[in-house]
Amino acid sequence: MKAKNVFWGIVEAALWYYFAYTVLSFIADSSGDIRTTALRLLVTGYLAAWACPLLRNTEAWRKTF
Repeated sequence: MKAKNVFWGIVEAALWYYFAYTVLSFIADSSGDIRTTALRLLVTGYLAAWACPLLRNTEAWRKTF
């Protein structure tokens, strides 16, 4: 496995951790703004999918970008 893939795997894991933390913290204290939380979750989910080494090494990914 290339060091580049390990790095992006760690970045992806950190982003999914932040995603789960955001969901759980909103559930625990639902007095926050739902629009801001939804935007944070959407952006984090997209970034985590973009950082995924398994997706980045597929032929469909190469054709898209």
